[in-house]
Amino acid sequence: MKRIITIAMFFFFSLLIFANVDLEEKTFNYLKWNQPAGMTEAPDTPWGSTGYYLGEMNYDFIDNGLLFMVLTGDHLEKKMLSEIKDDSNTIIESEENMEINGLAAVKYAGKVSEEDLDAEFEIYHFPGPFVGKDELLFMFVRVNPTEQMPLAEFSALIMSSISVDPAALVIPEKYKNLKSSDYLEVYEKELFVGSRLSVDFEKEFENPEDIIGIYTADSEYDQAISWEYAESNYGFVYLKAPETAGEYEIRLYTGTEKLLTAIVENISVTSGPTPTIWVDKTSYAAGDIVQIHYSVPEAFLDYGWIGLVNPEIEHGDEDTNSFNSMDYIYLYYDTEGILEMEAPYLPGIWELRLNYGGSEYDFTTIEILSQDDVIARYSTRLSTSEDEYLTYEMIEMTYEGTSSNSRDWIGLYEEGAYDRDYIAWQYTDGYEEGYLYFDGVAEGRYDFRFFENDSFRKIGQSKVFEVKKPEPFMIVKSEFCREIDEDYNPVDTDYVFSKIYDEYIYLWLNFSPFEDAHYISWNWISPNGEYFDEVTLELPQSDTPGLKWEDYRAWAWLNTADIPDDYTGVWFVNVYVDDELYLVRQFELTY
Repeated sequence: MKRIITIAMFFFFSLLIFANVDLEEKTFNYLKWNQPAGMTEAPDTPWGSTGYYLGEMNYDFIDNGLLFMVLTGDHLEKKMLSEIKDDSNTIIESEENMEINGLAAVKYAGKVSEEDLDAEFEIYHFPGPFVGKDELLFMFVRVNPTEQMPLAEFSALIMSSISVDPAALVIPEKYKNLKSSDYLEVYEKELFVGSRLSVDFEKEFENPEDIIGIYTADSEYDQAISWEYAESNYGFVYLKAPETAGEYEIRLYTGTEKLLTAIVENISVTSGPTPTIWVDKTSYAAGDIVQIHYSVPEAFLDYGWIGLVNPEIEHGDEDTNSFNSMDYIYLYYDTEGILEMEAPYLPGIWELRLNYGGSEYDFTTIEILSQDDVIARYSTRLSTSEDEYLTYEMIEMTYEGTSSNSRDWIGLYEEGAYDRDYIAWQYTDGYEEGYLYFDGVAEGRYDFRFFENDSFRKIGQSKVFEVKKPEPFMIVKSEFCREIDEDYNPVDTDYVFSKIYDEYIYLWLNFSPFEDAHYISWNWISPNGEYFDEVTLELPQSDTPGLKWEDYRAWAWLNTADIPDDYTGVWFVNVYVDDELYLVRQFELTY
């Protein structure tokens, strides 16, 4: 039977204290201990560690109760203790050097000071080495007021029972020259064949002949699969992962004596499907959504990414692509699928590049069209009924050659304005051709622009038209509605009415300020093109010469009961001002 070395703790009376506590034995790697029965194993513990708790656990931290963790691995003081000491919320109240059964240890005790958190801890650090390179770390935490035992009793119970397999105290020949001052760190230990690996290092002395390389477990100093010099006493190097899947390790050797002074083991290199990306089409307008198809090995998830890069940038290196990417997106969830990226606003040729582990694996080319190129490729045509309008005069525009998408829209713009700075807009409602009316605008130069499917993908633009200062009288606004309220405003405006459900159809007008008398006439034209009704109104002269009527409104209406049943369809209303046709509006009557 293999002899077990028991760590004879200073808790010599612990057997008396815990005589009434039910215990169960646990093992981890080369360690064995007793703990209170019924403790739950902690989820998501880091590699090389395990833990158990009494109380309430939330994700990876204890909310209320006791937590015990044991960690094994190299450079734990550098990786964990230094981080704990630097944490502004952690208060180390005592630090005590001790020797436990001939093994040097340091005990730390303190508290964590955070809002809504009352936590105390004890940490026992054994620098070792164990199994040639490991340090040991025992951590005990008591969080918030709890009915569980005091922290000191909890740690004493477990520490008094911990034992170490004596084989762990034997340093294998391979590890005899490892130095606590020499350190390697790899952030990604699961690699894809041929990818690039970044290795951070620290070492006691500068030596231009020191090397860092990737090796199989049974290989020698001069059998590195790839290697680089590590001249300074800290920095990083890049290594290329092997082309063959398997388990590997990273080693630091002194160049003079060829001694192994630092090592990272369990580097896993895997193969899988060839990483690739592609797009459905190669030409896009600025602001379009580019759908990028991808297929990658599982190792790419979380750290693989696709970047948008100028094609003049040299291929092959992830850092170069990262520095020069105009946009990027990570691969998070699936090994194959579709990602979306907004097309840049700079026209020209661009490349989408797939990156992982320091290397570029695939790319595809897309073209971003200039606005003139986009419009030239479509047959969309926009025009206005006049080249010139008076200020606040209703503007009629026509369109044709568009799609049947109900979310296509047309916007009114000042000449030279950005596409997002529209003055007014209307949907085409899926009609591939037709006309729209826009309320009048102030003096200036304007144009109409056509956009697809609720986007800013512009595929049509009218020529510029002018709006000049008004004549003394004009209609500034018109609305079809079902009622007129007590303030003479339209209520329930619409362009579609029902003979059954709507009693009246009003056409309401609002006029610019005027002084002289004017005649307004509404001519109602049925769907068959026949004259149906006419209403004429005299707008009176201002009561006081030299003064103008302000915000004057008038309206005419049809009683749907007077309309024959077969007169459903599109109606027109011609509005005359002083016997001259001024405005044409349309509405639809359904049964």
